[in-house]
Amino acid sequence: GSGKTETCKYVLRYLSYRSKRRYEHSVSHAESDKRTSQLEESVLLSNPILESFGNAKTNRNDNSSRWGKYTQVFVEPSSGAIERVGMTAYLLEKVRVVERSKGERNYHILYQMVTGISADDPIRTEIGPHIGTNGTDHAVLRDGAGGVKNPKDVDDRTTSKNTREALRVLNIDEKLAFNALAAVCHLLDLVFKDIEDTSGSEGSKVDTHDLFQGKNHSIPALQAAALALGVDQKELSEALISRRVAGVRAPRTAAEADIANQAFAKALYSRLFDWILVRVNQALKALTSAAPTKLSKEMFMEDLTPKKSELLTIGLLDIFGFEQFVVNSLE
Repeated sequence: GSGKTETCKYVLRYLSYRSKRRYEHSVSHAESDKRTSQLEESVLLSNPILESFGNAKTNRNDNSSRWGKYTQVFVEPSSGAIERVGMTAYLLEKVRVVERSKGERNYHILYQMVTGISADDPIRTEIGPHIGTNGTDHAVLRDGAGGVKNPKDVDDRTTSKNTREALRVLNIDEKLAFNALAAVCHLLDLVFKDIEDTSGSEGSKVDTHDLFQGKNHSIPALQAAALALGVDQKELSEALISRRVAGVRAPRTAAEADIANQAFAKALYSRLFDWILVRVNQALKALTSAAPTKLSKEMFMEDLTPKKSELLTIGLLDIFGFEQFVVNSLE
């Protein structure tokens, strides 16, 4: 909460302003205003997306960055104009997906999806009617004490609307993103139970009881997770309760299956975050180029590395804060 993230925003605004003033000397005011507005629009649109997927409420900060963000501003040396902006992610706090201290929340986007989207919104049909509607329906939304404490002055419905609008403008598939998020919610509702097979060997199975507390408990969490992922329910269960060693099936105990499930959920969220960042970078490149501002699929296939080696770079590093916790659960 010392102001690192907000300071980076101010620096980007200042660099955008300076770029506009320098660019005015070499081109018309109309072209300069257009170029600067594109840069400001693209950077501003990326903020709600990246903060939703990478920020969370801690006991010290209601909007704490839980990842390190390195922003590169590529500048044309002769005109001083910003050619484009790119971002790199470091050290996403994946453990937050599965474990939180008392009074803390998971990543904002999970609450925006569950409590921020109205019941009659078409996207709810896309991600399935099995997703909860309350901030404590899924285990992934609850803190270490089994509850949740919403940040002050934060309206998940409003922030959800802003995030989804930014996703649409930057041509990022919200259905794909929300299905992955729904899968994380359902996976972490699973409960595993120890069993013994006919030979007396220890194994496990997915229990019929799960941790979902919502009213719309129409199907088990395992089936809901399989639907969200687009995979077979039996194959998903088998992947969680067993592993293959030299081609031979080795069953997992309930504790081992739970660890594997948590690792899968963390990896899924991390991959989603990486994918979101790639799409944001591709959109930033498209919106800050001299080409038309309308995004197309072809633009997302281009290399992100600047082709002009003579461009200068200004780097802004926004690391997450190191806080004192009762239990330090970082990897």
